[in-house]
Amino acid sequence: MIRTLIVCALLFTTAAAGAADVKYVTDNMPIMLRTGPSNQHKIIRTLPSGAALNVLESSENGEYLRVRTENDLEGWVLSQYLVDEPTARLRLAAAEAKLAKVTQENETLKKELSGLKGQFQSTQTERNRLDNQSGKLQQELEELRKVAARPAELDRENREIKEELIAVKNDLRIAQDKNRTLESSAERQWFAIGAIVLFSGMVLGLIIPRIRWRKRNMWSDL
Repeated sequence: MIRTLIVCALLFTTAAAGAADVKYVTDNMPIMLRTGPSNQHKIIRTLPSGAALNVLESSENGEYLRVRTENDLEGWVLSQYLVDEPTARLRLAAAEAKLAKVTQENETLKKELSGLKGQFQSTQTERNRLDNQSGKLQQELEELRKVAARPAELDRENREIKEELIAVKNDLRIAQDKNRTLESSAERQWFAIGAIVLFSGMVLGLIIPRIRWRKRNMWSDL
């Protein structure tokens, strides 16, 4: 995988260089950057092996090329000492740098992955805790609902008891009225019986003496 990334990076770098008409100083030796297209012109500076140069134009005979360095210095160099691709040393250095970068990124990703695993475990633990807490809260809610429903049930029971009490009071009142009626009727009956007995006694008191008087007269006549 890492080798594939390195090769792709090198191919991309090479393609971009060709598009911008970039050439590189050969590995053989440093070359001179001059003010003009001949060895008679003044030397501006020495360009190291592997230096990247942007080609601006070519001399009439093609022996020299006018180039611009990475530091924006312009001058002329011999075309025979330039190549189209980075030198092997530069490619190796680029590959090593790319490898180091990829390795570092790999280590960073491993650390991030480890951190994410830890966060996932922590999140899972927190989720389990919240699930347990939610279950307890749901149970408490059900108990509160039952407690809240209890007053309504008690109120209904109280209304039923009151209704039964009213019914009992009505039955008691009716029974009391009946008792009073019966008592009044019994008193009237006893009064009537007493009057009859009294009347009977008075009648007997009047009749019996006469009967006795008649009997004495009858015995006297005999």
